[in-house]
Amino acid sequence: KGQQLCSTPHLYEDEIKQRFVNAFSVFFQGKDMILETVQILIESLSDTSALDTKIEKAIQEMENTAALNQMHIQNNIVTAKNKEEFDKRHDELVQQYESQKAVYEKLMQKKIYCQNKIKQLQQLVLQLEKADAPIDTFDESLWRITIDKVTVFHDNKMIFQFLDGTEIEA
Repeated sequence: KGQQLCSTPHLYEDEIKQRFVNAFSVFFQGKDMILETVQILIESLSDTSALDTKIEKAIQEMENTAALNQMHIQNNIVTAKNKEEFDKRHDELVQQYESQKAVYEKLMQKKIYCQNKIKQLQQLVLQLEKADAPIDTFDESLWRITIDKVTVFHDNKMIFQFLDGTEIEA
């Protein structure tokens, strides 16, 4: 009583599947151009030389900071310093190392993302190359291989985003 019901549209599995079939049919019409685009994406993602250089630099910076910290500890053993001064410098070096490590981990995540995206795109190429015609029934494996995401709007409009970045409203 007095409650407003949720206005979110209800989607049923069969409707989503049919809309995917429709979207894939439109997507398939540009098969040759899509294959070219995906090959360019794969080549672009495969060139990780700049990323590898950044990763090597991050590793080197981490190693240098660890060595500085080790020298700091050794110097303190040989010539005992004020504990507060030692702790302050040690904490600075540990914080610097952790910051460098975070940069390294972020770069590695980016490289892993690129490698995974290449695998997905290669699967997309294989699927498209073996397909002779658009589908007329839902294929779950095709969904998994081709779809990056689906956006559903309040008016029931759906936009299918394929792995190559193509967006099709269905």
